[in-house]
Amino acid sequence: MLYRFVPSEVPGQGQLVLGEEEGAFLMCTLWLARLYAMRGDLREAEALVARVESMAGPLGLFAEGADARSGALLGNMPLLFSQVAYAKAIMAIAEAEKRTGHTA
Repeated sequence: MLYRFVPSEVPGQGQLVLGEEEGAFLMCTLWLARLYAMRGDLREAEALVARVESMAGPLGLFAEGADARSGALLGNMPLLFSQVAYAKAIMAIAEAEKRTGHTA
């Protein structure tokens, strides 16, 4: 899971443990999954997408972020940017599978 910033490097955040107040940013996490798929690392891509999918709300929608430990959704809900990043990650995985002839 990816975070937007390291709290200890942001003025006023002090020495917070990463994720203590700020959740993992789902859009960036899904960008990473897309990158994995684009470079052919299908196992990593699918594992990361599956982790994010496990955090979806009851309607299959994603929030802005999530607590990486508990999976609780945080921030704006639903967030279109997260939904689009999810769709692009899924499409990148499908394209990589077609290109390589392999599945994860």
